[in-house]
This record gives sequence, C-alpha cells and structure tokens, in this order.
Amino acid sequence: MSAVFAWWVIDHDAGTEWGGGSYDTPTYMASTSKPWLAQDALTLLVPERNIEGMIRDSDNAAATRLAARLGITATMGRLAFTCGLKTLQPPYTSWSRSLMSTRDMAHMIDCISEPRVLVWMTQIRGYGQFGVWTLMPGVIVKNGWMEWGGTWYVNCLGRGQGWSIAVTVQFPSAGYWWDDGFAEGQRRCNAGLTQLIL
Repeated sequence: MSAVFAWWVIDHDAGTEWGGGSYDTPTYMASTSKPWLAQDALTLLVPERNIEGMIRDSDNAAATRLAARLGITATMGRLAFTCGLKTLQPPYTSWSRSLMSTRDMAHMIDCISEPRVLVWMTQIRGYGQFGVWTLMPGVIVKNGWMEWGGTWYVNCLGRGQGWSIAVTVQFPSAGYWWDDGFAEGQRRCNAGLTQLIL
C-alpha cells in the first residue's frame, strides 16, 4: 500500500469544519477508542480497576477487560449513536480494530464529556506523549497506534478550547522494526499537526 495521510478539524468558534486527504475512509481506531470505553463504563457503573491507567498509560489489558464487560457491539453502537458517527458500523472486531473515519475520530474526541475522563486525557504518560501533546501540552489528547497486516496505523486526536482535531496516518511496515515503525508514525503525525496547528 502507499502511505495515507488524512485530517479533520472542528472549529466551534467559527462554526466550521474542514479536512484533507482521505478523511472519510475508515481506518483502525486502535487506542483512540479508550476514552469512549472509559466514559461508557463510568456512565453504566461497569467496574474496571485500572480505568485511569487505560487512558493515561494506554493500558491494553484494561481496554480488553472493559470491552468484554460492556460488550463490544453494544458499546460501539452506543458510541455511534451518542456522537452521531456515520462510519462506525458493525461488525466490530475489537476495541482496537473497529473501523472509523478520520472525520468521525474528530467528532468522537469532541463528544467525550465525562469529567474524569477529560482530566485523564490531559495527563497522558509514556508512549502516548506525541502528536498534539507535543505541540500543546496540557490539552485533551488521545493517540492510537498499531501495526497490523503489514501496515502501521497511527492516529493523533486533540481537543482544546473551541476546537477538536484528528490526524491519521498509514504506511507500510516493511523495513521497520517495531520501535522504528512507531517512531516513524509519531514523526508523520507530528509533522502533519505542525502544519495544521502552528
């Protein structure tokens, strides 16, 4: 496959939205689904011992446990309905490999409203500290990354006062060790965001 770059911006102050690239083509959600899993679980009082770590540290095991307790089809259906998403449709493979467009990713982060989740999204630690976090530390962010089927998928979501943004990149994983591929995905996301934000 050739490399893919897409982005979508929501500007509430101007009352406009716009994007570029293949922003309506679904891509894997990866860890960008975790804020919704946390919000859905807290709303429905579904227990999870490391729900904060699922957001701040991108704990995959916590996401897998929560998705099983919530039911992946049920929780993704609630996400699509609650946030008015057009491209998130069944079948939902898992919390990481469900498909959503870049435009809908911007609307998803714009839709998160649970106060504790929003605070945790300003306190990202470890591997998730790239993308909007690098350019504007302290704003609401959630990144997602995965290598699957010979392709790297990296998603960078951010939200500030009056705006939300999503940038997604895809590129072949051939020729990259895992750490190098992840670093390249971060570089591409950061480069795209720099052009859009700065």
